[in-house]
Amino acid sequence: MKMFKEIALSTVITTIVMLSLNASWDWVFIASLEVAVLASIILASMLKGAISFEKVMASYFLTHKTLPKLKRGISSYVILVGSKFVAMGIIASVFGQHVAFTGAFGGVVAFFAIIFAVLGIESLLARFHSQAST
Repeated sequence: MKMFKEIALSTVITTIVMLSLNASWDWVFIASLEVAVLASIILASMLKGAISFEKVMASYFLTHKTLPKLKRGISSYVILVGSKFVAMGIIASVFGQHVAFTGAFGGVVAFFAIIFAVLGIESLLARFHSQAST
């Protein structure tokens, strides 16, 4: 249930970020609110899934006797960065011309701007929530 709530909140944040950047930046094009919500669900699910998978793999590699931190670091990088490219590919495949990230490096900069904005907002909300709880 907690994961569902996290994905739902992340979907709302991602939708707002996508629509904001669509309205203010030529490098992001989202055809409609419905497309933004569906793309946000895919992106939020991929982000949360990748983070969960990375934690499992980090625990696994830290139990190794040879170079555990190096293996953990490489696996974390591959999982966390690779999942973003997988999400970008899925969104491009599912929505085609209804979603477009353009500009530097074939739209990677615009796509990562969305991800960093979402993660930043989630971090601020988590910090605000923890301060309000104390």
